[in-house]
Amino acid sequence: KNKMRLKPRGFFSKTGFNEKKLQLDEISLTNYYKSMGFKDASISSSYEVFQDTDVNITLNISEGKQYIISEINYDGIKLFQNHEIQEIINIYSGDTFNPVKLRNNLKLLKYKYLQKGKLNISIVEDIVFEENLTAINILISEGATYFIRDIKVTGLTEIDKKYINRELLFTKGMLYDVKIMNKTREQIFESGLFSSVEIDAQIIDNFQ
Repeated sequence: KNKMRLKPRGFFSKTGFNEKKLQLDEISLTNYYKSMGFKDASISSSYEVFQDTDVNITLNISEGKQYIISEINYDGIKLFQNHEIQEIINIYSGDTFNPVKLRNNLKLLKYKYLQKGKLNISIVEDIVFEENLTAINILISEGATYFIRDIKVTGLTEIDKKYINRELLFTKGMLYDVKIMNKTREQIFESGLFSSVEIDAQIIDNFQ
């Protein structure tokens, strides 16, 4: 019940009913079940109005199997140690299968690679379900390591380039680091001189 927006009438309070809230509750409950390893869970609802003021709601829940992670393997790791990857992914054998957690932590892993010059990083998960067990294989292709060869500024009409250069946290020859790029973009935007700021990396294949 604590996952639902709609609540039963209380002695001192009541929750207004509308179908939109009920639909959102279905989505919230379904996502909760999936986060607990019930990947095939589905929820439907119905309601009945009586006395013109009250509503009876019926939730029909099909849980399906709860999937437990039997193993998680990594292939293609070169830059990091296995234990470093495991700490980032933070998913282990015996855990309930949580696709949202896996997806979010894979994004975090990709971000870590992008801080190390790995602009072409590819991370693919291969997930195998058998009975109520889940085997996860993380396939990593790190690609080349990229450094900053040149810095170009475009779009200036009235502002002097020096106001951009003073905000740069990177220089030619530095390892590409997406965190530094994002911080630089924020600093330039926060200067108040521009309505929008973008930093794009163009890969030059013959400079690796």
